[in-house]
Amino acid sequence: MKFIIVTIKRNTTRGEPTMQYPAMYDRQVVKDEAVGPIIYNGGMSINGLDESECLLLVPDRIANAWEADPDIRIADKAAADLWIGTGNAQEDAKPSEEVTDDQRLRAIDTKIAAGVTLSASDLNALDPTNPERGINNKRTTSDEYYPVQPTGR
Repeated sequence: MKFIIVTIKRNTTRGEPTMQYPAMYDRQVVKDEAVGPIIYNGGMSINGLDESECLLLVPDRIANAWEADPDIRIADKAAADLWIGTGNAQEDAKPSEEVTDDQRLRAIDTKIAAGVTLSASDLNALDPTNPERGINNKRTTSDEYYPVQPTGR
């Protein structure tokens, strides 16, 4: 299995579908053989761009054959995870923060209620961009979408 990233272009020909997929992309093959969801980045639908991309996981033979198309590229797991977590409108719509330490947050809440000044460590725990456990930014990875992982590049 391999991840592929497909570039979809806006079709401006009247009476034809808005989204123009690459010539090698076969919807029936995707329907029959892709594993997991097709994740779109929302380039056209959300951001109003002339191109969008989608990520999907397909058998090696399909990925290798379709890679000949300049609008289809194979991605390893790290590249797929980066694609999912970077500027992906579908992902940006999800909650971006998660509680990583309930007890720590309760202790901070107790300090606030008692009027105790929070330490630098406490403040860091409340900052989602700081790696200190408490509230942290959540990064979605391909593991959350695909039950099978790719076999390599």
